[in-house]
Amino acid sequence: LVGGGGNAVMTHVLGYTPKPAENEKGFLAAIDTVGPGFFETMHLPLVLGRSITEGDTEAAPKVAVVNETFAHNYLISVFWTEPLS
Repeated sequence: LVGGGGNAVMTHVLGYTPKPAENEKGFLAAIDTVGPGFFETMHLPLVLGRSITEGDTEAAPKVAVVNETFAHNYLISVFWTEPLS
């Protein structure tokens, strides 16, 4: 269900304008690789979107699962006008 060790990379969200106290070069993001069934097995409910599936292969478009804090801080202001519920 979990593949390899964790990793951390500097990243940024396209379309997001950093606030004055934030680093304009991005932020450190922790990355863990998981496989199909991980969230169901761990009984971790998804608030929005879909889980990882067998179709999420190296050749498929990349996907990401983020936590609610990340979504509220970086995605809602860029992509959504309604709060996640």
